[in-house]
Amino acid sequence: MRPSADPRAELLRVGVARFGPDAWLYVAEDAHRDIRIFDEAGRFRGNVGHMGSGPGEFRRIMDFGWVGDTLWVTDGNLRRITLFDAARKLVRAFRWDVGGVPTQHVGDVMTAGKRVVQPHSGTLASASAAPLLSVTRDGRVLDTLAQLMYGPVQADIRIGKNRLLLRRPFPDYALWDVDRTGRWLAVVERSAAPSPARTSVSVVLHDLQRGTRQLMNIAYSPVRLTKAQQDSALTIYPPTLSRDELRATFHFPAFVPPVAAVVVSDDGGVWLERSGEAPGTWVRIGTSGTVTHVARVPAPYRVVDASGGSLLAVVALPDDSQAAAIVIEVYR
Repeated sequence: MRPSADPRAELLRVGVARFGPDAWLYVAEDAHRDIRIFDEAGRFRGNVGHMGSGPGEFRRIMDFGWVGDTLWVTDGNLRRITLFDAARKLVRAFRWDVGGVPTQHVGDVMTAGKRVVQPHSGTLASASAAPLLSVTRDGRVLDTLAQLMYGPVQADIRIGKNRLLLRRPFPDYALWDVDRTGRWLAVVERSAAPSPARTSVSVVLHDLQRGTRQLMNIAYSPVRLTKAQQDSALTIYPPTLSRDELRATFHFPAFVPPVAAVVVSDDGGVWLERSGEAPGTWVRIGTSGTVTHVARVPAPYRVVDASGGSLLAVVALPDDSQAAAIVIEVYR
């Protein structure tokens, strides 16, 4: 994708990005609060929604995907889910409350006729139980898919009269992802190992369409977290804080958590970004629980979606006014 003279096509701050059912690329542009669409050649093809609080408008796009030909978009600030038809016309919007009670969400994803929601109580600076729920579109709880501990994601510290919420480095709470079609759900328990003994990562793949699940245990050898890695992670925080202050604020595991991120492909393949290896190493896990493919994504790109044999990666921190998105072919 290349910079364009058309302001409707500019990408200043890339948020969520996904492959569309038409094989085009859909990108949530966080600065403009809309979804921008590009074809396989990177040409701008239109957008969905715009900034605002009215019907079909967004304040903070958390996620989006498709159920059939219906595009759904979750808005974290407005706390609602908006539906668009195949022509990108507004269908309707509804509140994302669960059990009739307004709540904060770690994630909220549409599936066929239902939603997968991870609500949380308390603050992101404290550990809390966060069940992964299957709920109806209007928020009635149908089932508990998993019971996960979430956090602490952030550390709450004060400098004089100022309060800072800093994202904790090397988090090891559980991860989950739903593919763009709403069929496949992967839940990854990635607690940091307590010893150097060879152990495994638990991956549960749910087929939400058929109501089945498959457990896979992925073996790995723990990698010790070094002081140099700690120092490297702490350099991203405000210079007004010393490394000793930050080190006392954060909890550091003895070993690097085995998985940094998870993305589920629309064919049910589970992609894991492995920690402790070369940066940007992604592996695809087959149904037998073994690694079938390996991809290395160059810095500073981060993987946000997968479709068949392709990973979609976007620039996390662009150096100029135009962010970019790339498609990395992994296998055929």
